[in-house]
This record gives sequence, structure tokens and C-alpha cells, in this order.
Amino acid sequence: MPVLSSLSGQGSDPKRPVNTQSDGKTFEELRHECLLKGVLFEDRDFPAEDSSLYYSQSVPVNIEWKRPKEICENPKFIVGGADRTDICQGQLGDCWLLAAIASLTLKKDAMARVVPPNQDFDNRYAGIFHFQFWNHNQWLDVVVDDRLPAVRNKLIMVHSASNDEFWSALLEKAYAKLHGSYESLKGGSTMEAMEDFTGGVGEVYETKKAPDNLFHIMKKAMDRGSMMGCSIDITSSAESEAKTSTGLVKGHAYSITGLEEVAVRGQKVQLIRIRNPWGQVEWNGPWSDNSREWGYVSAADKNRLLQNSDDGEFWMEFEDFKKNYDKAEICNMTPDSLTDDTKRHWEVNMLEGNWIRGSTAGGCRNFIDTFWTNPQFKLELEDADDEDDVCSVMIALMQKNRRKLRKEGMDLETIGFALYEAPDGEDQAGKDFFRYHPSKARSKTYVNMREISERFTLPPGKYLLVPTTFQPHHEADFIIRIFSEKKAGALELGSNVDADLPDPPMPSEPDEETDEEKGLRRLFEALAGDDEAISVRELKEMLDGVLSRRKEIKFDGLSLSTCHSIINLMDVSYFKRQITFILDQVDNTGQLEFQEFKVFWEKMKKWIMLFLSFDTDRSGKMSSYELRIALKAAGMQLDNKLLQLVGLRFADENYDIDFDDYLTCIVRLENMFRAFQAMDQRKSGRVKMNIMQPHRKKKSFIEKKKAVTFHLVHRSQRDPLAADEKAPQHVLLQTGKVDVDKQLEQQREFGVFFDDNYNYLQHLKEPSTPFELEEVTVLPASTLNLPSSVFASEFEEEVGLLNKAAPISGPRPDLDPDIVAALDEDFDYDNPENQLDDDFIMKANVMCGAMEVERNEQLTLLDDRFEKFYEQFDDDEIGALDNAELEGFIQPDSARLEEVIKDYFIQKGKEYLRPDDLGTYSNIYNRPKLIQEPQRTKPIRVSQKTGIPLDVLPTKGLTAKQAERMIRINDSDLPRERRVEKKANQTAFKEEKVRQEKQMLSLRANVQGMKL
Repeated sequence: MPVLSSLSGQGSDPKRPVNTQSDGKTFEELRHECLLKGVLFEDRDFPAEDSSLYYSQSVPVNIEWKRPKEICENPKFIVGGADRTDICQGQLGDCWLLAAIASLTLKKDAMARVVPPNQDFDNRYAGIFHFQFWNHNQWLDVVVDDRLPAVRNKLIMVHSASNDEFWSALLEKAYAKLHGSYESLKGGSTMEAMEDFTGGVGEVYETKKAPDNLFHIMKKAMDRGSMMGCSIDITSSAESEAKTSTGLVKGHAYSITGLEEVAVRGQKVQLIRIRNPWGQVEWNGPWSDNSREWGYVSAADKNRLLQNSDDGEFWMEFEDFKKNYDKAEICNMTPDSLTDDTKRHWEVNMLEGNWIRGSTAGGCRNFIDTFWTNPQFKLELEDADDEDDVCSVMIALMQKNRRKLRKEGMDLETIGFALYEAPDGEDQAGKDFFRYHPSKARSKTYVNMREISERFTLPPGKYLLVPTTFQPHHEADFIIRIFSEKKAGALELGSNVDADLPDPPMPSEPDEETDEEKGLRRLFEALAGDDEAISVRELKEMLDGVLSRRKEIKFDGLSLSTCHSIINLMDVSYFKRQITFILDQVDNTGQLEFQEFKVFWEKMKKWIMLFLSFDTDRSGKMSSYELRIALKAAGMQLDNKLLQLVGLRFADENYDIDFDDYLTCIVRLENMFRAFQAMDQRKSGRVKMNIMQPHRKKKSFIEKKKAVTFHLVHRSQRDPLAADEKAPQHVLLQTGKVDVDKQLEQQREFGVFFDDNYNYLQHLKEPSTPFELEEVTVLPASTLNLPSSVFASEFEEEVGLLNKAAPISGPRPDLDPDIVAALDEDFDYDNPENQLDDDFIMKANVMCGAMEVERNEQLTLLDDRFEKFYEQFDDDEIGALDNAELEGFIQPDSARLEEVIKDYFIQKGKEYLRPDDLGTYSNIYNRPKLIQEPQRTKPIRVSQKTGIPLDVLPTKGLTAKQAERMIRINDSDLPRERRVEKKANQTAFKEEKVRQEKQMLSLRANVQGMKL
């Protein structure tokens, strides 16, 4: 059903966004809890872990999550107001998001909605912030903590040009949480973020095909508060973010921040202001910062428009804009046409649906066999606009949650839609309708963007809207927003669930049976036997035999589950009452009697004919896309959601359904429909059910007024059954009425506190009569008399024999076997062959040393060099040089480079002990596992020309030019972060240039190969 949509938060209650925390708590509740506990908030829904950064790769560097107060001394949320020049791109490829944020700073009302005020690091600071985004027709409140990813105390994602401002970094983190991770923000359209910031509706203009008044359209959009962006298309991934000779970057998102007309020599020149989210790399053509064209305008216009700074923002002539850029994206706050000065009131409808493979993912019109299975919506435009006889309508189709599903391998689908004149009725249009009826309107193209929108003027009437993916079998969820000047009706077709099932025929007497029925009875009696009923296995045997003769049906036999479903359908009591009023017994026996079997056989013949009629390719299977009309022919109608579930349950990987699954599906559906109809006595289409049906009001299990209470207690020792092992150890003891006053009295007298109504004081004994102590004679301890054949031990041990620890059993791999035997006092010293060697202790020491890992000289050398390097390490020197300063310092043939390569990449081989050396050791336990070869002396390399050893020559130092450049770089006042960003950009451009050259070489080789 359609629901009311909203633009710019103008819904039923725009002031109450939906909370997104998993625990259901709001921002104010979470902050209040943290302030009471005196702790800083930590978001469990978006933890400070690597999984929040990337889902497809490991984190390339050692990243630390730091709060702003750990990065600078006095952090601020916003410094001097949010400005577009404050935003700088980080290491993530989300320039499209930064372009939208830059446009957002120009719209104060929208900025206040996305970034709620009264957030800072001073008043009521608890490490928690919140932001609001429009998401699928509702505003969401996203809460985050202020732990941000950093490397060496520098933010690596979006950050402000000012080191103490953090609103943009926290906004990016909240947007990343909304979509699952930071990596999910890689690549996108500026329009996508603009819509999430405003809830507006977008339009895209191709500059090469745009109308002549495109400048006035964009100027009007700017005046109405619309957000705009632009980009340059790429033809391959190699061109992504490639810099042109004019200073523009391909495949890069820019934000449009202004449009002006200036007078130059008596003529009007149209200018457009554009900003690069990088904060640098600007247009260097006409009307750039230092171009001569600015000398031809008035001083007032120049001072008002021009700012000579490397902030990524620049002016260019509008004609140059159309030549160099390919797309202009406009996000309107309202659907008003930018070519019309009239502001109108718009009615909005929103529809939801999804494409599921095997049932509703039919693809575009090119796939006519499945196109008709796509979701269909009926649009009723009854009243024309006030000014003319046509209806103005704008349709926007949007995919849902595709960015969040990227970690599951799902990206944006290529989508579009078409409009047809709607046929009469509320059922979905079939294949033949689309085969013979052309569309009245459609989207201009199918494109893999999150949302596509088109504006139409149509005559009043009823239209059929069909949203599709380009390829069939592609799944996605979607929403459709329909804007019209007059109120329009919109509903989903095929949303009814109903069944038209005929009553079973009346049973006939045996003497009135036809020849076919008599033959069926003989078959039944042959299988049924004396009990005159068919069991599940007998039914399977009979159906397998009959269906196997039908060559057009391909199956491996019916399953027992299918046969059980058949018997359940024919054996239920409410169905049996209709066909067995002549029979005397109605017993759910789990078997089929003849009258039941005869009714089923009539149904079976009808189902077989339906299956064969929809098996169009005679493959023995039917397409799952044909299931809707197959069920309708059988008298049952399902809506899209039920049809999708049925298709997922019974269709195979090729979206086909064999006869066994088809029969199971249709039998179970009829069973459920008949059960529902039996309970729906009023024919209202609704029933009330509980877990126990049919519902009967039963008496309570225990009547408390007449109930008797028992205690479960241990059996008394005086009970004759106490010694019986088979008797239970607990018995039930009936409780009497509790005397509360008596319990209070006993509590005061004996100090006993009662937590139940059991009388524990009944076990107290009365005090006995006084008694006197009597002297008791102590008998001497008896002595143990040993028999004459047993002698007393000469030694007295402190520990008894049973308490003595047993000797350690098992092999002792660390000791010589002879030593083990000696320690265990099992060594035969008299045997001359068992004499121990004099040096067995020394060899044992050798064995123990062999178990340790020795450090060779190569590893020791690396350790020493690392310690010296660590002592000389200075963090402030990192990043001081660009690649250009390092070029030429280390040559490919330098001795230093060769020495480093030898130190780090030569690995010493290990040689295992040879069999000939086994005799060197006393046994197999104390020999070493590996033999460490002594280090070989390094050969002295001598120059063939001079005869001088090469290893003792000093390395080449810096040239005079390089030394002068080093001094100039060290004395530079440029900020360190600017040099680091410059270095990263130069490296990226160089790598991209090398990669393009390699691709061109490969392409040339392929072309030459094709020519040959």
C-alpha cells in the first residue's frame, strides 16, 4: 500500500527522527547515562576496530583510534561556522561525499538538520555525538562516539583544514556507520549524499545534450536552495582520478558553489564556481585564479568573486564547463520544475517492493518471457493540473541498502522503469499484454545508480508502472516516490490472496460407477489388501508406477513427504465430512480409502494437465516464473511476498520446478486454504487463532479453593523405606494452615526466621535430666603380631607405601637411557658392556645446548644495526623529503644498495645432521637437530679498471644542487601536512602514469598480435 512520503523532513512528525541504536536508547539518554557514571561513551554498534574500517582487506598501517582531546589540547566541534573550505579529503575515495558536504554548508537550514546544534567538547561533553540522515522516506538519528582513526596523531579520513575542528570527521563517521563501514563509502554519486542530507529528489543533466538554457536552470536551482554537483565521465578504470592538462580530474566528484554573470567589455559572461574536495588541484584555463580575464571586469566584481588561494575552488566560463564536464547533478528540495517560475503544491505517494530471482526478478522488456513477472503498480491520475489539461508527474525509483550490502558482494543494480496504459481489473498484466502494447513513457536509460528520476506530462487516466532491473534474476529492494500536482492513487497489483476451490463431488454407489471408476477400484483393491485402505508407501508405489509411464514428466519418483501431504489433504476431518456423509466412520487414520482416493485421482489428472501446459520447452520441468499463473489456474492466488517464498522453497538453481516439487507445493497450498476456509465461518477473510486449534475454553488445571499444598522433603530415617535403594529419597508432606502469630512468637523466643511455612521447630528436643561424668578405663592399644614367616623392616619410613608417589613412567627424551636406568636403580653395574663414558656429562651439556636456537652473525649484525638506527631515529624528519629529493641519491649500481640487498635478502641455508655423524654422539637423544655452518669470509671485490677494492671506496655524496635543495626544503615554512599531501598526490599520479603506459604497451602488443 502507498504511504505518505516527505521532502526535507516534512512528514507527519519531522521533529522526531527514528533512533538507530540497537539498545533502543536515544542520544540524550545515552549522554545522560555517561555523565552520571563519569565515563566517555563507546559505541558497541560501531566499535573502534578494523572491521569498522574495511571489510574486504586488512588495515595497511598501524591505525590508532583517538578522541579529539588526545589529538589536540583544545578541540572544537565547529570553529567560526561550518564552511566549505574547511573540508579536506583523507585516504578514503569518498570525494562524492565531500562534494555533498561542501554543498551542505551553503544551506544553513539543511545543515542544522543534519548536524544538530548544541554539540561541543566543553558543555556536557561525554564523548558522544549524533547526526541525522534521510533514509528511505524517514529521518534517522545516528549516534557515534568521538574515537577517530589516526596515524601518528593525524586523522586519515575526512578532516578539517584547521587541526582543532572535528565536525566533518564525525559526520563522515556517522555516515559510515549508517552504511556499515568506512570502506562502503568508496565511490559514489554526489546525488546520493545530497538526497540523504535533504530528503530531496534529484535530476541529472548531460551537459553535451542539455537544453540551451541550462545556465538559467542551474541558477534557478541555486536560488531555490538546491544542492548541485558535477563530474567528468571515464571510459575505463585506468582513467579514474586522472588529471587533465587543464587541471581537472576525471572520474572525480566536484561541488558547484555559485553561478554569476559579469560584464566584460559591454557583454555578459556566464561564470560557474566549482570546488575540488581535495582542497587543491584547480582549473588553470580562462577565469582561473591568476588568469588575465579578471583584468577586464570591474574592481567591485573582482573583489566580490575572486579569492587567490589554493583551496580547490575556482571559476570558469559556463561554455568551458559544458565542454569539459559531462554531468550536472541537481538535488531539489521540492519537485518544482526548474524551467517554470511557478511554485506548486505536490502530492507524494511512496511504494515499496523487491525483485526476487525465480519469481519477481524478470528483467527489462528485452526479456519478454519474464518481464511480466516484475512487480506492477497501478497509478491513477484522475484530475489534470490547474493550468492545462495534462497531469504533471515525477517518478523516482531508488534501490535500498545496496551500499551496506557491498560486503556481501552486492553492488548497485542497473535499473529503470516503464509506464503503460493500465488494463481493467486488479490482477497483474500477463505476458501477452506487454507483447502487444507499447509503453507510454519510460526512463531515458537503464543506469547503475541508486536512484533514477524522470518528469512526465501525461493525460489523465490509469497507468501501469513496471520497475525492473536490466538483467533478469538480479535481486534488490526498492522504493518508488511518485510526485503529482493533484492527488493520485497508487497501489500494487497482484496483492490479493484468495482461493476458489470447488467442493468435492458426491460419492457414487458401486453399482452406479462408470467403467473408469470400476477400473480405478480394481487398481485400488489390488494395492489396498484386506484393510481396504492405502498407506503412504503404497500410495508412493502406485503413483511412481503410473507417472513413470508418462515420458513427458521427468522425475525420480515422488518423495514420502509429497505422499504424506496428499494423505493429509484428503484425510482431514473437515474435508472428510463433505465426501463421506454416506460412510459411517470419520477417523483420521493416515490412510486413503477408496472414496478419498477417487477424489484425489480427479485432482491429480487436472494437476498433471496444468503442469504439462506450462512446461513450454517440454523439458519435464516448469519455470518458477510461471508459478503464478499455474496456481491461478488451479484456483489459488498469491501475492508477491508469498509467491517469492514459494519460489525460493521449490525452485532449483536454474529457476525450474520439477513435478515432485510442483505437486508438493500445490497440495500443501490447497490444504492450508481449506483449513483457513473451514475456520472462517463468516467468510470475512480473517480468523483468530491460537496455538491450540480448535479453541475450547477449558477448566483450569487446579482449583485453588480446593487445592492441597505439599512440601517436598527428605524421607525420614524412621521410614521403613529409607533403606530401600529403589524408593525415592524425597516425599511429599502435606502442609497445614500457617499460624502467623505463632511464628512471630517463636521468632522472638528462639531467633528463628521463617522464609516458608514449614514448621522446623518440630525437630527440637526437650532438655533431658541432669547427669554426672563417670570415670572410664582406657584399654591399652592392641599390638600387631606378625607371623613367624614375616620379618619386620629395618627401616622406618615417614610416608606409608600407599601414600608414596609413583615413579615417573614413560620415556625421558632429555636423558641418556643409561643415565635413566642409573637414576631408577635398574642399572646393571656388573655388566662390562654397561660402563658409562667419562665424558657423558659433557655430551649431555652439548645435547642441552643443541636444543636452543643459535643467533648467527648475520642476525646479530642486523640487530646491532637496528639498535643504532633506533637511537638515531627522529620522528620529526619523517616526510620532510619528497620523492624528487630522493631521486639520484641511491643509484642501481651503488655499493650501499648492494650491501642492503645482501644484508636483508641472503638467507643462510640449514643442513641437517648426516647419518655418518651419528657416531659422534652417545645416543639418539642428545645429538643436535641442525648443524650450523661457520660463516664464510666475504670475498674482496676488485675493480677491473683500477684494481682498487670496491668495498673500501667511499659512497657518493649529494651534489651541490641536491644539497642546496635539501637546505631550501629544511628551511621551508610550508606546513608538514601540506608536504605530506603533496607527496602522496605526486606518488599517486606517477603510479597512475606508469600503469597507463603499461596498459598501452600491452594494448599495442595485442593489436600487433591480432594483425599477425
